[in-house]
Amino acid sequence: MQHYLLPKKKQRVDGPTNTCGASEEDSGDRDGFRNCKKTTTLLKSHDNSAGHKFAMQAWAEFKLQKIKGARIQHALDKKLSGPANDKYTHDDIQNEQLDIITGMIRKDISKEVMEAEHFALIVDETKDVSKEEQLSIVCYDGAAVMSGHISGIQVRFRREVSQAVYVHCYAHRFNLVLVDCVHNVQAAAEFFVTIQKLYKFFSTSVVHEEFLKVQKELEPVNQYIELKRLSNTRWAYQHAACLAVKRTFPAIVTILKRLVEGDNVYRVTESKGLCILLDQ
Repeated sequence: MQHYLLPKKKQRVDGPTNTCGASEEDSGDRDGFRNCKKTTTLLKSHDNSAGHKFAMQAWAEFKLQKIKGARIQHALDKKLSGPANDKYTHDDIQNEQLDIITGMIRKDISKEVMEAEHFALIVDETKDVSKEEQLSIVCYDGAAVMSGHISGIQVRFRREVSQAVYVHCYAHRFNLVLVDCVHNVQAAAEFFVTIQKLYKFFSTSVVHEEFLKVQKELEPVNQYIELKRLSNTRWAYQHAACLAVKRTFPAIVTILKRLVEGDNVYRVTESKGLCILLDQ
């Protein structure tokens, strides 16, 4: 819809007029464009200004993102445009939505790979809940399942991509060196064994529940802190595990002393053993 503002009656214009038919003195707003010539000059200046260029670039990026996002939104709208009482929380529907998103992400990645001259792939294996080894794209390591020269993943991959080069992650190798060095220092080895024993003991359901309660008693305003598991392939885990024990040490000692006086033979024995290790 267009709106037009028309004068009630034709007024006489005194003085010179510009090509737009208005007085050079009265044409336009006091702070606006005063004549057509000036308007053209200001518009050209605006087109070349940094602010205008930035705005146009942002608008172009917005339109591109809108196109990409529209594909996902369209797929979701098809599922979410039903009756108001439909929650669409069934696992089949959620899995279908995840499959749609996954397919779109894979398509975008494949397109980038095809357009690139070179690319790198970092993978690792991990165990699922059934303790079966599963391949995940995380990082290359030196395990036999990866580095094996007969049937390792790197051999199978190079059958498909002959120009691929297998490299055992140097950060991972350095971490393995650190772990081996620590294990050869008696005091350090015993220290980390104690850290791991504390993690296992305080992860049992009964002890873990008591562990959280005691933390709340001793530090009411602080958040719960969980003990961390050690990992020989991730040196940062060692630091996190030590830090967790340090911060919760008062709660650990309190619980061990309580359990030593309990009636559960297993927990009494374990608690006494851990108290001896901590006293050392």
